[in-house]
Amino acid sequence: MRTKLQSSEVFDPLTIQQMLADFGAEALSELMECFVHDVSKAEAELVRCDVIADVAALKNIAHSVKGTAGLYGATRLAAEASRLDAMCALADPTVLHTQVVIVRSACWQTINDSTKYRLGA
Repeated sequence: MRTKLQSSEVFDPLTIQQMLADFGAEALSELMECFVHDVSKAEAELVRCDVIADVAALKNIAHSVKGTAGLYGATRLAAEASRLDAMCALADPTVLHTQVVIVRSACWQTINDSTKYRLGA
């Protein structure tokens, strides 16, 4: 049974424990490296799409990040990306920009916290 996450937890510890049990420490580290690469790339694309107000691209990025973050147990990032995905229907540049900033912050928080799961990071 899952317990409620502490607000300070970036990754769901049960998801990480399951990944560790399924794949082992070395594979988890490699998976996290790929995840960090993808999150970094998405964060840069969010900046680009926010500047040019490309709502369709923002929605695609948010949807992708939401799914990937969910698979890795990055709960805050998944939740904030989900909010951005939903907000894209409004197409309000000010509201979208604010949420993009929040998602970008969650990206960096996730990247920073992932170091404890990456060997040699």
